[in-house]
Amino acid sequence: MIFRLLLVALGVVALVGSLAIERPERFAIIWPTAVLIVLLAAGSIAAHAVPLHRVGLVCAIATLVCGFFLLSRAEVQIPLAGAVVVLQAVAITDAFVRAPTRRA
Repeated sequence: MIFRLLLVALGVVALVGSLAIERPERFAIIWPTAVLIVLLAAGSIAAHAVPLHRVGLVCAIATLVCGFFLLSRAEVQIPLAGAVVVLQAVAITDAFVRAPTRRA
């Protein structure tokens, strides 16, 4: 869950940085967040692979791909940063849906 929350926070930082700052200066924010997104997504892939959580694993792989494209594609930073946030929201929702119910 910590990986997901950190990825959501980094996605929001990348999204706000892409929207608020003009093109040449935005790389000062986007590049470090994209590197952290790639690293945390790789850890999230490992966390979801054993035991297998299909939705979380697919979301983590897609987040890793978005992180790599954030590093290389300047034209599509806003949709990619938004995709990171949406993918992690899907993974968080799936975790709450499949979580066992607690008995009082």
